[in-house]
Amino acid sequence: MNGKTAAGLVLIAGAVVFLIGGDLGGLFALLLSAGLLVYGWRKWKASETGGGRAVGIGALIVGGILLLNWIPFLIGLLIAAVCIYFGWALIRQGREPSGFEREPGVEAEAAGQKPRWEDDFESEWKRFLERHKEDN
Repeated sequence: MNGKTAAGLVLIAGAVVFLIGGDLGGLFALLLSAGLLVYGWRKWKASETGGGRAVGIGALIVGGILLLNWIPFLIGLLIAAVCIYFGWALIRQGREPSGFEREPGVEAEAAGQKPRWEDDFESEWKRFLERHKEDN
């Protein structure tokens, strides 16, 4: 493992702790529930006897119950991701897909139109400044 991987893991762990509000007990419960689910699934699949399957199913049930505590957090995380996605789409709307913007107004000035970045307020403000520049 190189330094970038270790730093990335530390950042991810820090983000997870930040997202759960610094509650390390909650992080422990999440890890415990995930571990119980994995253990229960493997035990249930690998067992050929009724006792091993019962232990696996019991671990799956307990892990699932512990994981139910995280449903409100996961729903909030999903809503936040959707809001961020649509907000980013609104911000990026009307921009060049490559991320590079052309020189403002070059094409519009050549066609005799107002530039794409100039709205009605901007054009009114320019006319106001030009009228008052002539008065002074």
